[in-house]
Amino acid sequence: MVKHSNVYYVYTKDSGFEAIEKAKGCRNSHGLDLFRYKGNVHEGHTGLMFITEAELPNLDSKIESMGGVERFNALVEEMLKKTGESPRYTRPDERKKDIFPPDPTKENIVFAKDSYGEKHYFFRFYYEGFELYTLKKEKETEPFFRQVYIQCEHGNQLFGYIDE
Repeated sequence: MVKHSNVYYVYTKDSGFEAIEKAKGCRNSHGLDLFRYKGNVHEGHTGLMFITEAELPNLDSKIESMGGVERFNALVEEMLKKTGESPRYTRPDERKKDIFPPDPTKENIVFAKDSYGEKHYFFRFYYEGFELYTLKKEKETEPFFRQVYIQCEHGNQLFGYIDE
């Protein structure tokens, strides 16, 4: 399997490859690199539109009508000669946050479960090299450090300690 980045690119004749922020991967039984963007399904190596999302349930029959996965891959290779390979594959270590920087007002807000299994918005901060969390203040009059949380080793729950 060829390594690729988690940034998707769409190819247009006018501007070439363009990074897309709101694309979603598209799982399939053929192991093809497909992604969804604006109601269409695109191929990952070329960035070209393949089918519409409405046709996605018929993906298997579409590929079989083209001559199977081998023929599909051959068509992708032909298109690569015309368009070149997507930066998704030429820059495999590229990360989304490198291309689309996070909003500084939202990057430290985390939605997670506390030790009771209840979901809350937490504010992430760093103190002496430790990553810590506190419940996001709902009112300006609330103290900032009512309770401090640390992430458990499994990474899906936060455990709190009262700071008095």
